Amino acid sequence: MIERIRARRHDLLALVVAVIAISLFHARGIRPGYTFLPVDLANNLYPWRTGEAGEALQNPLITDPLFEFYPYLSFAVDTVRETHSWPLWNPGILLGHPAFADPVTQTFYPAYLLLGLVLGTARALAIGPWLHAVLAACFTYGFLRTLGCGPRPALLGALAYALSGHMVTWFETRQWISTLTWLPAVLWAFELAMSRRRWPYLALAALCTGLALLGGQVQLVVAFAVFLLGYAALRAMEEQRRGYGQGPWPLVGASFILLMGGALAAIQLLPLAELLPLSLRSADTSLLDSLLEPRQLITLLVPDFFGNPATVGEYWGQWNYSEGTIYAGVTVLFLAMLAPLTTRRRRFLAAGLSGMALVAVYFIVGSPGVALLDHLPLAQFVSPGRSAFLLPLLAAILAALTVDEAESRGVAVVVAGVLLATVAGLAYAGNWGLAQEHAEQLQQPISRAALLLAAAVIVMLLRTRLPRWRGWWEWALAALVFVDLFLAGSHFNPAGPIEELLPPHPATDYLQANAGDQRVAPYLLGWNHISYGPNILSTYGIAEPGGYSSLVPGRLQQLFQAGDSEGQHWNILGMVDPSTRLLDLFQVAYAASAFELDDSEVRAEVPAVGCTGSTGEITASAPVSGTFTVVDTAINRLDVQFRHSPAGPEAGELLIRLWQGENRERQVLEARQPVAELPDQQPVTWYFAAEEDAAGRAYLWEVAAAGDAAHTGSSLCTDGAGRPAVAVYGSRWGELFQDPIYLHRRYAPMPRAYVVYGVEAVPDDAEAVSRLLDESFDLRRGAVVAEPVDLPETSDLPATPAQIASYTPSRVVVQATAVEQGLLVLGDLYYPGWQATIDGQPAEIVRANYVMRGVVVPAGAHIVEYRLAPASLRQGALVSLGAVLLLAALVLGERVLRRRGRRWPGN
Repeated sequence: MIERIRARRHDLLALVVAVIAISLFHARGIRPGYTFLPVDLANNLYPWRTGEAGEALQNPLITDPLFEFYPYLSFAVDTVRETHSWPLWNPGILLGHPAFADPVTQTFYPAYLLLGLVLGTARALAIGPWLHAVLAACFTYGFLRTLGCGPRPALLGALAYALSGHMVTWFETRQWISTLTWLPAVLWAFELAMSRRRWPYLALAALCTGLALLGGQVQLVVAFAVFLLGYAALRAMEEQRRGYGQGPWPLVGASFILLMGGALAAIQLLPLAELLPLSLRSADTSLLDSLLEPRQLITLLVPDFFGNPATVGEYWGQWNYSEGTIYAGVTVLFLAMLAPLTTRRRRFLAAGLSGMALVAVYFIVGSPGVALLDHLPLAQFVSPGRSAFLLPLLAAILAALTVDEAESRGVAVVVAGVLLATVAGLAYAGNWGLAQEHAEQLQQPISRAALLLAAAVIVMLLRTRLPRWRGWWEWALAALVFVDLFLAGSHFNPAGPIEELLPPHPATDYLQANAGDQRVAPYLLGWNHISYGPNILSTYGIAEPGGYSSLVPGRLQQLFQAGDSEGQHWNILGMVDPSTRLLDLFQVAYAASAFELDDSEVRAEVPAVGCTGSTGEITASAPVSGTFTVVDTAINRLDVQFRHSPAGPEAGELLIRLWQGENRERQVLEARQPVAELPDQQPVTWYFAAEEDAAGRAYLWEVAAAGDAAHTGSSLCTDGAGRPAVAVYGSRWGELFQDPIYLHRRYAPMPRAYVVYGVEAVPDDAEAVSRLLDESFDLRRGAVVAEPVDLPETSDLPATPAQIASYTPSRVVVQATAVEQGLLVLGDLYYPGWQATIDGQPAEIVRANYVMRGVVVPAGAHIVEYRLAPASLRQGALVSLGAVLLLAALVLGERVLRRRGRRWPGN
């Protein structure tokens, strides 16, 4: 054992150095008590924000980790801990989010969930990215060592990949770094399979491919699959040239890896295939929209040429810094350019990889002919610009091959340096206008790139002149690569103390205690006035109607856009200025806002009428009364308009009363009004405690003479139709908090589950949305369905609230009592895979109110149960299980055959 350690001491030293270097690079977030999350952004959100201006952010570009990945992981960890079930469905956002179908949630990628269960969510998002960066370095190191590189060149390549642009700018985007981490592992296992002709290594490569897919960034794996096939062809040609021809073995092996990797990830890919057509991604888009502009290639040399939100300031390039910047280090790029000029032992491989890099650039920038790819099936789901991650990977491999060469020619070093400087000059000229406009900001980034290039050229020249110190020059080059990448990216990702991340607040505590199954709408009133932010409330177990997902349901987006034209921003659905109808549809009971919500539109539940006639005189034996039903407010005001003729001091008083229920079940108001003080033909107003449960309920009012007065001289005004001049008004909102966040309560929200008895079938999507948002359509008496059901179109019966008896992410139990046959509407997202039973018997789920679940229930009391059992998940799980068993059989079968002195075909 000791001898083996001694034999591997150089590898152990290199890996220790790699871990130390990556830890220093990411030290800001991995130190105890800290996390790689934009904690400063969280402190700028209401209700945690202090002061009007807020604090300056470390990096205003990094928002997704707080608004998307932290809530996703919090939900997953809480679900496993509290319900001991897998987090397949997230009910807290977007009326319900199919987490099992969205790769970004990493439902079937175990790393972050396990870390979250052990360390807590925030700490997992610090250690998780760091651990993946370390693994990426180790896998790259192993791959380069298998190619024949020495420990120090392999270390250089490992650092170049693990700390390159994509591994830094997407560091806090967990699906990117998870996927990118496993790609060099696939290459490593593939190389082992090629050199040792062993099926277990192909199985290992397939497993790494499956993990890369489950990591969440499927588009990267698609680009990598094309690269792997090209790499396999290149290796086959190289082996043929060297006289070790393996025939079709490399291409067969690569195809096997991709096929089995896809099969292993089928548990994620099949549900994803079901979700994609239902999401915004199904809209007419073009892969040409994802191509980089050629001018962006200058970021291979100067990463901050177009600014940097974390350091330089304003970004003025294409898209944003993370999307438009590709950097592997100017030192690495210089060494990579040297590879085809100086590499002798692996010259064919170096030339081939250099050619593949040029081909990648050709596609990334949309060169002639690339547009033809837009006509291929599923092209809208592919982004060639995403394949830019291949450039740092290829540069790292080529740089390691260069440094691994025993000798380098000084002329080649100078030529490569001059060539790279020339390319930089041409790129600068191609961006002349922007360069002049931002000359001051560009001075430091360009100077730094020039110094690093000069340093790399000098070290390589010294290496050619003083070959006996080759080891020290290799360490110097590795150190130069680290310094280069450290200066470029070590401060890009924001980090902060966990104790300051979304601390307790009275407004949040109130919502947790009182919201129940009702939804809360956090208002997004401009970037500088965000309350909570998308998905944040879900971390507290509070449901919101909108949210943030890369796969927003298409129909939900259409409904949001129609009811709140400013509330939809591609992947984010939020409230800015929603209509009351939209709030009703989504069962919103509370709203959180940076500003007080305007409730000036007081609703007249019973509108005022004119005074063209009058009722008979009000006496003890002849009171005047009437009934009304409340629609959607908490009534708190009664106006009565009188006709009055003074009757003398004996006129007495009038008694004004209001009851809930036509049979006077509960008295709401009783007031006495001296007849002598009544104004003629002017309304008199009485206020009373808000009836917060008034919606849908009937009320009775009465005006009578107090005592036994036979004469009052007073009557009620009436309009031309003889209707008494009695008006009833109600409020929609009540204020709960106002420092620093305004928390409002809706007095009459729609229940989360209810039974309606009138149903309109509207199959056309646009017409259905229009009908739902039409004020003439009574949401409290009817619903809109996509397909006809056996119910009348209209009904005079008001909706019957239903009781949610049990609610977990994958199972909902509702107790519903129907006056007659009706439609139970559950305000959760209609999505394939949900099944329903009524009293244990299967029932069909229909799409109600455009995006929700409806079940026809017969008259009487019933138990309706919804369970999540998607066929796509079941089928995907079976395929994945089959792939696991097949790979296990291959590995075990080979072991048995080897023990018997035999091999698999192809070995």
